[in-house]
Amino acid sequence: MSSEHKGSCLCQAIQYRITTSKPIGYTLCHCIDCQKVSGSTYAANLFILKSDFHLTKGEDSLSTYSTSATFSGSTLTRHFCKTCGSFVFSTTTSSDKLIVLATGCLDGHPEWKPTQEIFCSHRRAWLQELENTKRFEKMNPGRNRAKL
Repeated sequence: MSSEHKGSCLCQAIQYRITTSKPIGYTLCHCIDCQKVSGSTYAANLFILKSDFHLTKGEDSLSTYSTSATFSGSTLTRHFCKTCGSFVFSTTTSSDKLIVLATGCLDGHPEWKPTQEIFCSHRRAWLQELENTKRFEKMNPGRNRAKL
């Protein structure tokens, strides 16, 4: 049974809903790119199917930035709000069925918890490991999102 969650950018120009009871994954990423895009020590990324993501407002307010200088070699496109600059979600060429949602844009507090931390080799020394997560120095070697 799916449940609905809503989210938005800071200025509310972009709004969305997701319809899933369980995301594909919830990852804390400590890579340098995620630190820079989040403006923080890591990015909290929720992996969901594109079919579970519904943009309800603000498609014309989206701006994108793409890079292929990624660990996987896939092109990653980040989607931002043109007005407030909030990073809302990413898409990747490694899977056309996947959305990587920036969890800071979710409204409320869904009960999901991160299950893994990646690029721990870049974790800030003062930042403690999150209990009950799998940890990887780089990318999770067992992941294969291309088959989604």
